[in-house]
Amino acid sequence: MQHPLPPADKNAKQARVRKSSRRLWNQLLLLFVGLPLLWCLGTLWETWRDAEVVSSQPIGSLSRMSGATGWAGKVVIETEEGYFPLQEAVVLPKGTPLVLEERGSGRRYICDLPRRLCVRTSRESFVVGKEGGRP
Repeated sequence: MQHPLPPADKNAKQARVRKSSRRLWNQLLLLFVGLPLLWCLGTLWETWRDAEVVSSQPIGSLSRMSGATGWAGKVVIETEEGYFPLQEAVVLPKGTPLVLEERGSGRRYICDLPRRLCVRTSRESFVVGKEGGRP
């Protein structure tokens, strides 16, 4: 025959359960608050690094822009200096002087001279100098 636990043991067991339950809720709260906070800080860091221009070089004027159709199509611009694949399509008049900027994050951008429009280059390599042929 089993004897029920004395009241002191029941209270101690309930206190341990409450304590471990509180600890679990605190850890979950830390997880759900901490992860988004870390993500926001990382995004702010990348944005700040992306705003810092490390180098800038002129690449000539826009001669031609071409690209494949569809969602996965790449846009390639052609200047006197070479061919440059872009991350997204932009509208630029022919003859617009362009510069290639490298940012603190290591990303490259093609910008017009007043820097009102900057578009990120594609991760694919680009060909500088027309002797290499069109990619």
